[in-house]
Amino acid sequence: MAYVGRLDAQKGMHLVHHALFYTLAHGGQFVLLGDANHHDGINGHFWHLKHYLNDNPDCHLEIGYREELAHLVYAGADLLVVPSLFEPCGLVQQVALKYGT
Repeated sequence: MAYVGRLDAQKGMHLVHHALFYTLAHGGQFVLLGDANHHDGINGHFWHLKHYLNDNPDCHLEIGYREELAHLVYAGADLLVVPSLFEPCGLVQQVALKYGT
């Protein structure tokens, strides 16, 4: 399971948090590539999770964004979580489809 996108309340990060722990609890692996352009509670929360889960071999949280790494995450994931509290844009879904995610 993977998430690629901004760490922003508009994206429904509480759902990403839930998906992360649900995936790990059910024997899956989770990768997050999250871009944080500002310093707020969400950014701090995912930095905390990154340190908390640092030794978990089934989870990796990368705070920051690199286009080439995003493509590797899309290519390696079976499922992509794309929550949104507003209407989703659709670009993430289209890129994921390109890779068969």
